[in-house]
Amino acid sequence: MNESSCSVGDYFRQSWGGSGALFLIGLFLRLALSNGLLNQFIPYTLPGGSIVFKIHIGTVLILTAFLLRSKKIYFPQQFRAVGRSSYAFMLILVYATIWLVLQFGISSVAYLVDTFFCALFGALYLLNARRVVAWSAFKMIVVFTGINSVVAIFEFITRAHFLPDPGFRFYYFRSYALFGHPLLNALLTGVVGIFVLRDRSLGRWSLLYFLLATIAILSFGGRAALVMFVLVAVTSELIDFSCRFFAGRATWKHLITMQIATPVLISSGLFLLLETPLGERFMAMKGLDDNSTGARLHLLSIYDGLSKSDVLLGISASTKRLLIDQNSNFNTIENFWVDMALSFGLIAFSFIALGMLVFMYQVARSGSTGSIAAGIFFLLVASTNNALSIKSPALFVLVSLLLAAQRARTHPQR
Repeated sequence: MNESSCSVGDYFRQSWGGSGALFLIGLFLRLALSNGLLNQFIPYTLPGGSIVFKIHIGTVLILTAFLLRSKKIYFPQQFRAVGRSSYAFMLILVYATIWLVLQFGISSVAYLVDTFFCALFGALYLLNARRVVAWSAFKMIVVFTGINSVVAIFEFITRAHFLPDPGFRFYYFRSYALFGHPLLNALLTGVVGIFVLRDRSLGRWSLLYFLLATIAILSFGGRAALVMFVLVAVTSELIDFSCRFFAGRATWKHLITMQIATPVLISSGLFLLLETPLGERFMAMKGLDDNSTGARLHLLSIYDGLSKSDVLLGISASTKRLLIDQNSNFNTIENFWVDMALSFGLIAFSFIALGMLVFMYQVARSGSTGSIAAGIFFLLVASTNNALSIKSPALFVLVSLLLAAQRARTHPQR
């Protein structure tokens, strides 16, 4: 009894004491406090207001946790490449931030801090975090995303949003759930769903979690996310099964199970798409004439009329907004690569893109095949929307999920 009590006490002291508490609270706040929710109280993404209101409180706590532990920074052998790529990407971002400030002022600094620097500080912290902190972070992300999926499905059934209306307008009902925006929801839900399935994080419940995530993505109306979600999951599962089967580590029972389960899951998915309201927005793609699809097809037309110096050196946020308003093909840039290239210019953007890709590659390869599958899904889907060209926890959640799982893999109960 006393031994058990001590173990429980040690668990809470190690995970919720000092920098561990700050990191976990910061992680929770980044998950729970969406842009739209914060805008109800402070001008977080709205014009005006103090710089104090422009940085997410979760980011501040994560940075503080990193600084408290920075004197103890040491990269284990398996994470040294991640550590080096993190510092390299951070250095690139620092120079890019200075470049942006010198050209256009400090208006975009908060975006870089919340979207990119937060992910880097989170990664560097987790590389040296206690295993119990990493395990707590991993469980928090999986549980919160699962709850978010349930909320999304409930919203779609009741046709009512759980949180205050952030002001988005769509032709079809789309769940906002707790992450606040359908595209961000679909991206994060897909990342966690694929990782849990491939990593078998929940044992026999992993497939059920994956199916829950699938229905949630339908509720969000994330078309590209759904296609990539199914494609990446099925492809990675088939590759893994083929390797195990030809290596003699899979049985005929597994093969028969896959042959039965595959058509059942495909039929169920087609039924949801064709015979239920969940498929409304997906059926709008038949003629490729809905606004969202058209916006992606005509995206590069925004470069028409830009001078060479604008293309190479970047344009201000106000100029970019003017270009969007003058373009009849779309009202937002649904590709973060294009958006960032416009803001930073092709010269600076080339270094940023290279730094981010190397950083993501090192994070993914440091883990399991689930990490690689989740990283591929993230990159594919993020390239079809603007989740990384606005203040977003997307990259932070991805690297936290993958690194926390890898860090906690050995003796997660400690």
